[in-house]
Amino acid sequence: MGSGYGYYPVEEAKDRFEVTAVDFSASAVSFAKKFTKTEKVNVDVIQHEFFKFEADNSSSFDAVYDYVTYSAINPAQREKYAILIKALLKCDGFFIALWFLFEEMEGEPPFRINLEETKSIFLIVSKIKIFDHRKGFNQTAKGNRSFA
Repeated sequence: MGSGYGYYPVEEAKDRFEVTAVDFSASAVSFAKKFTKTEKVNVDVIQHEFFKFEADNSSSFDAVYDYVTYSAINPAQREKYAILIKALLKCDGFFIALWFLFEEMEGEPPFRINLEETKSIFLIVSKIKIFDHRKGFNQTAKGNRSFA
């Protein structure tokens, strides 16, 4: 989700994963399509608005990868995003995310990310395991499904 110029999807495709890259930006999608051809990998690059993507893709993915997309989502829409991720994943799927925990960002993206708020939002849809590199520890919060 929020694949941008396709750098991460291309790397996953090089590792022989079947990859679908989704972004709402026409220019990012155009670049990503060219980049996948240059890199000679097969990535299905799609321009789509995130919150409308689930309709045709429910329970379709083994994993969903988010590289800072969450920080660009208005905080009022974050619970909706978590529900979308759950809908996209197969029952044993993984949500893999890299987020920067901005504590004081307000207004325009990137929006503030608070770890406790984020854990509570994603607990609604799943069990989460958080690897917090800043503190050198792992935390696990209880829920009904596991993702990292």
